[in-house]
Amino acid sequence: MTDEFNRYYIKIRVILGINSKTIFDELTEALGPDAPSYSMVKNWAKRFREGREDVSDDPRSGRPISVLTVENIECVRQD
Repeated sequence: MTDEFNRYYIKIRVILGINSKTIFDELTEALGPDAPSYSMVKNWAKRFREGREDVSDDPRSGRPISVLTVENIECVRQD
């Protein structure tokens, strides 16, 4: 599952008044080792309780992460 999927789930459960521990337990039961950490669930639940609507990551400062592609690798090899 994607991070956004997990956040939508957390958001809906928060709207229903479910606590962070229960949400974490539900995600762990459903997703097993792919479940988000408790600290992530707790953090996003807090944000939604405080009125956050968006489930997307906030923009980050700094240089964007480079992507390795076959084209990039070939360009480097040609130099």
